[in-house]
This record gives sequence, structure tokens and C-alpha cells, in this order.
Amino acid sequence: GEQGVPDDGRIAARRARAYEDLAGRLREEPNVTHVTYGDQLPTMSPDWVAVEMEQNGAPPARLHGNYEGGFAMAAVGPGYHDAFAARIVAGRALQAADAGAPNGSVVVNEAFVRVVGRNPVGARVRTLQRGGERELGPWHEIVGVVSDLWTLPADWSGAAYIYRAASVAELDP
Repeated sequence: GEQGVPDDGRIAARRARAYEDLAGRLREEPNVTHVTYGDQLPTMSPDWVAVEMEQNGAPPARLHGNYEGGFAMAAVGPGYHDAFAARIVAGRALQAADAGAPNGSVVVNEAFVRVVGRNPVGARVRTLQRGGERELGPWHEIVGVVSDLWTLPADWSGAAYIYRAASVAELDP
């Protein structure tokens, strides 16, 4: 709101242009096979989230994940899983149009499937606040399942992941 200070929309547009410029230059390099973005790499300690799931018309139920009792979450762009050699196991991969879409598309990994005990494609999940607060996040539709990505042997190795579709404009480098 200050005179001469860019607003969030202009900052996001500038961020998107900078990414497209860099991505275009990288794609021209002979040994570059994939260009994507995310708020974390598979080897980084992930964000922790509490989650409830709604499936087949049943009331939402809190899930107990395998990452400190919750789930790991990352915001990623299209091609993220291809870049790290993950394969689609069920459903589909995230696409550019998923970022900001009303259904809030997410993809989960096979560890997530092992935790919930069934194929979750088509189910909806939402995040819960930590502690006693009960503020609910938006619903996200699970559109696909990907193979687990390799991580360093660490506390989050084998964590059940939720990958949220994000645009490059919303991620702060």
C-alpha cells in the first residue's frame, strides 16, 4: 500500500517472469533433462501437518500419520516428481492448471497409501492447526499417488507425503 512499493500481485508476476526466464535458459543447456520448482527438495526436512480425510461420503476423520504423528507436506510445481524419477502409481500427476484450482489438487506418495490402508484417489484432505486450535485448512482433492522419493536416512525417511500443487508466483525463493 505504500507509494512506490510493489504489491503482492506485482511481486508474484515478477517472480513468475524471473522463473520462466531462468527455466528457459536452463532448458537450452544440453545436459538439463528437467526443470521444476518446489518449496523443498526430497532430502530436506519437510513441513509437518495434521490432516483429516473425507472419502466416499463419510464424515471427515483425523488421520494419524507416520511423521511425528502427522504428515509431511510440500508445495511443488508440474514435473516435480518426474525430475526426481518418481512414477505415477494411481491417478495422475500434478499439472500447471492445478495450482490455484478450486479443488486444490494434491498428490500423495505410496507411504501415505500404506498409512491409510487404501487407494485415496478421489478423497479429500485438509490440514488442521497444531495444538488445541481447530482452524481448518481448505479441502484438497487427491488426484494421484506417486512412488516414494528417496530421502536421506533421517527422521522423515519413509514419511507419508502430501504434495500440493503450487505456482511459481506463490513460492517465495
